[in-house]
Amino acid sequence: MTTQHQQQPDADDEPMAVEPAHVMTREKHRAREHYEQMLRELEKQQQK
Repeated sequence: MTTQHQQQPDADDEPMAVEPAHVMTREKHRAREHYEQMLRELEKQQQK
């Protein structure tokens, strides 16, 4: 948990660092919901 890390020139290979935390969590949450929905669809198809 260091803030020095962000001042380094090669910090741009971590796009997550520049994203605001709340945006990141919202994206992750949406992705997880989408993933769970896909899993449910798969289970439905396999039960047929």
